[in-house]
Amino acid sequence: MNGINKTALEKRIEELISAYCSKYGHLLGFESVKTVCDQAVISGRNGKRLRAMLLITAARFATQRAEQNNFFNALEESKVFDIACALEIFQTAALVHDDIIDNADVRRGQPSAHKALSYLTKKPDETVGTGLGIMLGDILATVSVQAVNAAASGFFLHGSILADFLGMQQMVEFGQVMDISSEITDLSKAKNLTLIAETVYQFKTASYTTIAPLALGFMCAGIEPDTARKIALKAGKPVGVAFQIADDLLDIISTEKDTGKPIGGDIREGKRTSIFADTLNALKEGGSESREDYLWLLDFYADRKRDSEGVKRVADLMHSTGAIERAKNRTEDLLKSAQYEIMSCSGEILTNEGKENICRAFNAFIPEKIFK
Repeated sequence: MNGINKTALEKRIEELISAYCSKYGHLLGFESVKTVCDQAVISGRNGKRLRAMLLITAARFATQRAEQNNFFNALEESKVFDIACALEIFQTAALVHDDIIDNADVRRGQPSAHKALSYLTKKPDETVGTGLGIMLGDILATVSVQAVNAAASGFFLHGSILADFLGMQQMVEFGQVMDISSEITDLSKAKNLTLIAETVYQFKTASYTTIAPLALGFMCAGIEPDTARKIALKAGKPVGVAFQIADDLLDIISTEKDTGKPIGGDIREGKRTSIFADTLNALKEGGSESREDYLWLLDFYADRKRDSEGVKRVADLMHSTGAIERAKNRTEDLLKSAQYEIMSCSGEILTNEGKENICRAFNAFIPEKIFK
């Protein structure tokens, strides 16, 4: 994407994790410390790096920098690179904690971190792996802040960059609380489920997937913080929400080979996705013909044990009510809205080439499979 070397990103992410963990990785008598440090590197591998690439693109093509000296000098470029890598390290931290909350066995086609740590420590009691996994997530989150603080020190807006990175983390944390809260909501009494789902998407996903990369990238280029944040929210929120809806869709219409995790996992976990909310609403409004399916769906999501047959029935209802097709249309509309906001930016903020590159970066967040 835009000439950004993904292999170089992968290498630098591992270097940063290793550098910040190495001082504790060989403590005598504490083998689990080295195990956790090793797992930190392993868990950070094989991401798509879309967030890092968006941040670097936003930084490179902001007008003030592009007009001054053809992007950044070598030192500044390396610092932008490190801030982008720190964002990916934070994502890994969030995923480690997310997998513990969801009790997920697989991530990116490999054992999830807490499951791997249970195996590596040779403790069949999963509480050991879970405990170490929680601490691994905390360690990675701390490493991400350390890396940002060190890299941002080279920029005039150091304080704002660090503050926004920390604010982003807090939004994700509260988004996770919202997500858990929505999963224990009494569905028979809940209102505006779709709005609730998309609010969770903004906090838990869009905040660090698209909003923060844009804001941080712009601030690295010297764009005034309030302006950077305003543009990032207006453009980043819709594409970030679209990204999460697309991810929800892939959980239903894709394969485990494509996603690296079991298909139908969101249904099995009882997640209140916007697609589920739309399905439930459609059945509720469908009258007597849909009454049986509506009541069954309420019972199925209230039950903690959700079998494969039930998961398939839910997926079928998502198709038959038109919720899948509406989600695809919603994803496309949100993507177009985000691109419109970028193309509407003043020339004092983004060059024309920059606008086109960011719009292409947005496209990468939505798999082509969604629109087929």
